[in-house]
Amino acid sequence: MLKPLFRARLTRARALLRSARLDALLVCPSADFTYLTGHPMTMRERPLFLVLTPARAALLAPELEAVGARPALRPLPVWGWGDGEPPMELLRARVPRLRRVAVNPLFRADWLLSLADTRPHPSVGSGAPVLDLLRSRKEPGEVRALRAAALQADRVMGDVRARLKPGVTEEALAQFILKRFVQLGATEPWALVASGPNGALPHHEFSSRKLRRGDVIVVDLGAALHGYQSDITRTFFLGRPEPEARRVYATVLAAQAAGRAAVRAGVTGRAADQAARRVIQQQGYGPYFIHRLGHGLGMEVHEAPYLAIDNPLPLPEGSVVTVEPGIYLPGRFGVRLEDVVVAGPRGARTLTTYPLDQPQL
Repeated sequence: MLKPLFRARLTRARALLRSARLDALLVCPSADFTYLTGHPMTMRERPLFLVLTPARAALLAPELEAVGARPALRPLPVWGWGDGEPPMELLRARVPRLRRVAVNPLFRADWLLSLADTRPHPSVGSGAPVLDLLRSRKEPGEVRALRAAALQADRVMGDVRARLKPGVTEEALAQFILKRFVQLGATEPWALVASGPNGALPHHEFSSRKLRRGDVIVVDLGAALHGYQSDITRTFFLGRPEPEARRVYATVLAAQAAGRAAVRAGVTGRAADQAARRVIQQQGYGPYFIHRLGHGLGMEVHEAPYLAIDNPLPLPEGSVVTVEPGIYLPGRFGVRLEDVVVAGPRGARTLTTYPLDQPQL
C-alpha cells in the first residue's frame, strides 16, 4: 500500500510537471523511484518505470514484476505487459499525448531509443531539474534520518581515530570502518583513508601503506542508516607534522567556517563555494583546492544541490549539503574537513559534531 507521504510526493511531482509544461516524466528504478514510491525495485533489461503526467501516476512494468508491485503500490495503477508485447506502444495507448517527455538520469538508453521510435516522435529531455527540485528540499523526517546517520558517522570517526598508530595500514583502518558501520546497523558503508602523500589525492581510497610518525592523515567515511546517507571527513596529525601542514590545516579550517557561514536558504551554490574558496586563495593555496565545496546528501551520497562554481541556483530551505574544502599538495600531503549542514532561512545548522580542533594525535 502506497503511504500518504509518497502520495504527497507524487502529487508535488505532477504539479511541477505542469509548471515545466511536460507531458510526462518517466522514472526508472533508482533513488528517484524509491523517493517517489517508497518501494525499491531493481532495473533489469525489460522496461519498468514510473509514469507521471500532470493528471496521473502509474507504473509500467513487465507482468512478472507487476504481480508483486500491485499490492505494494496500491492504489497506484500498474500497467502490466507480457513478453512479446511492445511496452512503449502500451505507454502510447495509455498516455496518447507525449510530445514533451523527460526521463531521470539513469533511464536506460535502449528504452529511450525505443520510446523515440514511437510516432509521433516525442521530444525527450532530462527530468533532473524536476527531480532535483523535489529531493533537494528535505522534509523534517528526512532531516531527522540524516541527523541520526551523521551521529553514527561521528561515532565511527572517533573509533577509527583511536586506531591511528604507526605501523597500521590504510587498508586495515578502512576495513575496520566498514565492519564498524555494519556492527552499528548501517548498510552501504564506504571509507577513504589517505596518509602522507596519498592525502594529496582527493579520491584515494586506501592502500597497503603503513602510517608513520609525522604523517598527515585524511579519513573520509560514511554509510546509509534507514535509507539516508552520512558523509564526514577529518584530517589528523600522527605526531608532529611539518610546519606547513599546520598552516594548511588552519587555512582549510577557516575556509570551512566561511563556507558554513555562507550556507543558507536562497544563497546560490556558487556563492557558498566562492566564500570558502576566497579564504584559500588569499593564503596562496588557490590552485590546490581542486574540487567543488560540497554536494547534496540524502538517499544518495552525491545528489543535488551542489556547492560549486557552476551552480547559479539558490539553495532551497531544508536542503542538506556537505561543506568540504581541501588543499592538496602533490607528493606531500592533503587536508580536507567536511561537515553536513542544513540550509535554513537565517543560516546553516550542522548535523555532524565530531571536533574539528583536535587534529593532533
